[in-house]
Amino acid sequence: MTGGNISNNVGLPNAAIYDPANDSWVRLSNMNAGRWYPTNTTLANGDVLVVSGDVDTAQGVNRLPQIWQGATSAWRDLTGAQLALPLYPFMHLAPNGRVFASGPSQVSWYLDTTGSGSWSAVANSIYGFRSYGSSVLYDDGKVFIVGGSDPRPIPRKSST
Repeated sequence: MTGGNISNNVGLPNAAIYDPANDSWVRLSNMNAGRWYPTNTTLANGDVLVVSGDVDTAQGVNRLPQIWQGATSAWRDLTGAQLALPLYPFMHLAPNGRVFASGPSQVSWYLDTTGSGSWSAVANSIYGFRSYGSSVLYDDGKVFIVGGSDPRPIPRKSST
């Protein structure tokens, strides 16, 4: 679990993991800054990637992806992969080992989490920004994006 709510658009730097053997939460060291509405993605080795989430109303979104490394019990900053992603980005571990960001932005991205990290643009979806939508990885390398705001203007009926 990462982040938390101080108030709208103001996040906490908190992080914790659940220990099922003891039925308890274990507090981890704080992240680099607050994260209000971040996304966590479990990597192939069990480490956890954290992206996005608002720091506060002045700074906005947290641009620095971080990885909780279970082996060292420490955060690793992906300083080469700073990118302002929208809140709750749709993230999936891809078969190639990178992390695929399928939305809610129209541009999709791959995040390489090795070293200091790096982003590379993949493709555009056929619709615009999909706020309040979601996506699911339904087969190896296949992502289904559904819902969200209507990307087209809503036609207005004439009153005459």
